[in-house]
Amino acid sequence: MILQVKLLLQKLWLLQLGWDDPVPVDIFGIRKNFTYNLLLVEYFKLPCQVTIKNYTYLKLHDFSDSSINAFGACVYVRNLDSLENISVNLLSAKSRVAPLKAVSLPRLELCGALLLSRLMDKILKSLNCKPNKVYYYTDSTIVLCWLSLQPRQLKTYICNRVSEVQKTTDIDDWHHITSNQNPADIISRGMSPQELKSYTLWWQGPSFLCQPAEYWPTDTHISNYSRKVFDNDTLEMNPKSIIVASTVPKVSILELFSNFNKLINVVAYCFRFYQNLRLPKPTRQIGQLTLFERNHALTILVIITQEKAFASDLRDLKNKNRLRFQSKLKALNPFIDKNGILRVGGRLEYSSLNYESKHPILLPKRHPFTRLIILHTHEKNFHAGTQATLSFVRQTFWPIQGKSAVKTVIHKCITCYKQNPKPLSTLLGDLPKPRVTPSRPFTHTGMDYAGYFMIKDSKLRNRKFIKAYLCIVVCLATKAVHLELVSDLTTRAFLAMLRRFVSRRGLCQHLYCDNGTNFVVANGELQEIYNLNQSPEFEEYARNNMIQFHFNPAVSPHLGGLWVSVVKSFKHHLRRVKISNDNPLIYEEFYTSIVQVEAVLNSRPLLPLTNDPNDFESLTPGHFFVGHPLNLVPDIDLETMPINRLNRYHMLQSSGNISSTFLAQMVRAVLTYPPRAIKMAL
Repeated sequence: MILQVKLLLQKLWLLQLGWDDPVPVDIFGIRKNFTYNLLLVEYFKLPCQVTIKNYTYLKLHDFSDSSINAFGACVYVRNLDSLENISVNLLSAKSRVAPLKAVSLPRLELCGALLLSRLMDKILKSLNCKPNKVYYYTDSTIVLCWLSLQPRQLKTYICNRVSEVQKTTDIDDWHHITSNQNPADIISRGMSPQELKSYTLWWQGPSFLCQPAEYWPTDTHISNYSRKVFDNDTLEMNPKSIIVASTVPKVSILELFSNFNKLINVVAYCFRFYQNLRLPKPTRQIGQLTLFERNHALTILVIITQEKAFASDLRDLKNKNRLRFQSKLKALNPFIDKNGILRVGGRLEYSSLNYESKHPILLPKRHPFTRLIILHTHEKNFHAGTQATLSFVRQTFWPIQGKSAVKTVIHKCITCYKQNPKPLSTLLGDLPKPRVTPSRPFTHTGMDYAGYFMIKDSKLRNRKFIKAYLCIVVCLATKAVHLELVSDLTTRAFLAMLRRFVSRRGLCQHLYCDNGTNFVVANGELQEIYNLNQSPEFEEYARNNMIQFHFNPAVSPHLGGLWVSVVKSFKHHLRRVKISNDNPLIYEEFYTSIVQVEAVLNSRPLLPLTNDPNDFESLTPGHFFVGHPLNLVPDIDLETMPINRLNRYHMLQSSGNISSTFLAQMVRAVLTYPPRAIKMAL
C-alpha cells in the first residue's frame, strides 16, 4: 500500500514538476484512488501480540522478492505451545523503490535479499527473546547460487552485496519458495487496501506455515541450487585475472622515516632481533633499548650514508691513504676511524675538546639522513635559527656546505613557517657604549617584562588558572640571558625577583629598563609597572645595593631593542613546543620550560659560523658561565687532576680565567666584522 505512494513520488520526480505545477490527469487519478482507499485502513484489525501465551517454540520465517518497479522483505513469527497449537503472524515488512537506472531482475532480487538480511539484523537485536530457528526465503534461484559462491568470484556490484548477506546471515538458513507462495511478492507489486484486508497470504504467510514441519515443501534448501549449472554471463562472474609483473624501485630505509629517533629505534630493534635469534631464550635481551644499541644503530646508518655518498673517497683512503686532487673533501683532511667512519681531520688534535667535537662525522649535503639529523637538532632546540642549529649539529657531525643544508631544512619546517612572519627592515643606529665595552657578565643589564601567561595553581581537577609574568634580564656585553617567573607586577614581586637574580648572577652596576609611562595607556595591570619604578622600596633597594637604574625615555621602545629581541626569541621557542595560554601548565612545568629555553638562548653562537674545520667551537654566552654551551656534553673535569699531570693548555683551562679570553675574542671579532655581520650577530 505504501509502495504505491513511493512509486507515485518517483513518477513525479521523473516529470520534474514544480510545487505549483498541475499534475497530469492519470497521476491525479492514481492519487485520488489512493486517498479513497486509504480510508479503509481504519477498519484493519491487527493483534497487538504476535505470539501465543506460554509458547514453547519460536521460529522466524523471512521472505524477499523483487519486480521491475520495487523490491521488499517481510518477516513472520511462527510459535508453538505445549498443546501443539500453531500461530503465525506478520511481524515486520519493508519496501524499496527500484533505482531509476536500469538494473537486471536478478540484481534486484539480490537487493531484496540484502534488504531482508538488514531487516532481520535489526529485528534480532531488538527482540528480548532468542528464536529457536530462522528461515530465509527467496524465489530467485540465481540469488541462491550467488549466495553459495565466494564473493571474489563475482563482479563488484554483486560481490559487495553477497559478502554483506553472508556476513549478517547463516547461508544454511536460506531456502527457495515458489512465487505464488511468497508473501513478499505483494510488497514488490503493490496491493490496494480493499484487496489487502482479506488477503490471508499477507497476514499469516504461506499456508504450509500453519502445518507441522513434515508437511512443508521439500528440496528447497540452498544446497540444492548451489550446484545448478548457469553460464558465466548469467552469474556475472569475474573475468580471469591477468598477472602483470612490474619492477619496484628500491627504497632505502633512510627514506622511509621522517623522524630521527624513530629511525634509530627501528634499526636498533632490527639488530636486537637478529642477535636474539642466535641466542637461547633465557639469554635474549628484551625491554627498552640501551644506549649502546642506539649508538650501534647510529654507527651503521652513518656508514651506509657515507658508503653511498663518499664511495670514491673511502676507496682512495683505504687503498692509497690519500685523496685525489679533485676531491671535495681534500680541504677537510678526512680520515677513517676504527669503526670505519669518515671524520674530519683538522688541526685540533691536542685541544681539550672531546673526540666528537674535534673530529666530527662527515655527512653529505643532500641526503635523507643528513636532513633527519638537522631536523632533529632543530626541533630538539626549540626550533632554533640557522646559526644556532648549525652550531649544535657541528658538535657531532660536519655536513658538507652545512649552512646551506640547514637553511634548506629550516625553510621547509612548517612550524617555523607559521610562526615566522616577514620582519620590517629598519635603519640601525649606533650601538650604545655598554654594548661594545668588555665587562663582567651582567655588569650592564637590561630588564623587561613579558606576558601574561596562564598557569595552573595545582594538579587537581578543580584547579584555578592564575596569571604569571616573565622577567627577562639581558647582559648588554655578552648577550647572556636570565629568565625569572614572577607571580604579579607588584613591587614586592619585582624585588624578590631581583634578589634571586643577583644571588645567582652577582650584583649589576647599571640596570636599564623602560620608564613605564609607555604602559599608562594600557590596561590597569600594566599601570603597576609604572608605580613599581616610582615606589620608595624600589629606590631604597637600588641605593643599598649600589645599582644605578637607567630609565628609557617615554615612547622610545627602540632603545630597548636588545631585551625586546630576547622576548621575541623566547616566544619563538615557546610557541614551537606547543605551550600557550590555551594549554596552561602548573608552576613547576612552566618554570622548567622557561629554564630550558634560557639554556638554548645562552647556547646560541655570538658570531657567524665559518666552514673552516680548524676553527674552535663557536662562542656562546654559555662560555662566560661554564666555559662551553649549556647544552653541550660535559668535558673532562680537570679540578680533581694533580697539577703536575696537566700540560700547559689544561692548566690554562683549569685556571678559571678563561671567560676574559672569551670576552676579548668576542669583542675583537664583532667590532672588526662588517656592518651587516654586526646586525646579524648582535
